[in-house]
Amino acid sequence: MTKIIIDCDPGHDDAIEMLLAMADEYAEILGICTVAGNQSLEKTTLNALKVIELAGRKDINVYPGSAKPIMGNLITAPNIHGNTGLDGTLFREPTLRASKTNAIDFMHNVLREQKNVVIVTTGPITNLAILLLAYPEVKKNIDRVIWMGGSYSMGNITPDAEFNAYNDPEALKIVLNSKLNFTMVTLDVTHRALFTMDDINRIKNMNNKVSEQVYELLTFFYKTYEENFSLGGVPIHDACALAEALHPGIIKSKLLNVEVNTSTGPSRGRTIVDIYNVTGREKNALVSMDINVEGFKNYLFNMLEKYK
Repeated sequence: MTKIIIDCDPGHDDAIEMLLAMADEYAEILGICTVAGNQSLEKTTLNALKVIELAGRKDINVYPGSAKPIMGNLITAPNIHGNTGLDGTLFREPTLRASKTNAIDFMHNVLREQKNVVIVTTGPITNLAILLLAYPEVKKNIDRVIWMGGSYSMGNITPDAEFNAYNDPEALKIVLNSKLNFTMVTLDVTHRALFTMDDINRIKNMNNKVSEQVYELLTFFYKTYEENFSLGGVPIHDACALAEALHPGIIKSKLLNVEVNTSTGPSRGRTIVDIYNVTGREKNALVSMDINVEGFKNYLFNMLEKYK
């Protein structure tokens, strides 16, 4: 069992990430934190509750976190995820309610009591940065942080910057300087694990209580990705990070130095990855280099098939 905290901004790929974690027998989910990113905090929190209720896991609590970045303005992604953040399917209104404890206090409380906790963070990394600023002593109980974000070759919100990094580069800088065991699951790798409509139809044919809604979510997600990026498939970014957290080795990574541009210029949010060690700076992040595409897809299919 791996003790995990999921910190996310649902979002279609976050929703899939959550469903995989809730089906995986190796995951001990301590709680789910939300952050503003793909949509506002109000919407991402509601979406997390909807996904938990879909999975039938009323034992899992949701802790709302940061509604905005440390600096600057929040940028959401309605062109990708729709106005709700989970457009494409209709969820029942959840009976679950979010905790009155905020995400930072929740993580602090957990990390005072428990060791070897893995944090899977798949939105702007604001919550974790604030936690480290407020309670640096909890670092000793964090085994690993796996973040979906950044890139060494492309941007998807600007020519230079990946969406999560762009939304709060100041927070990312704090985490990069924290000396945590930190893994970046980058666009370079998530874009190699594209789901085609054949893959999405395979999910539809599972005919269980979850697969039909996942099919509808991914059909919408596929369409918006084709309209915006024309990749010939849709990456399920955040699920890649979750898979690596619970089953290390699906992603191949290299320890490198990473800096982030926090300027207000056109390269704001760019992650500068020193692949060839030309700077000689301290190596502070495991950066994803490759992914076992077949292994990742099979993991996703196998977990979704567990829902009855």
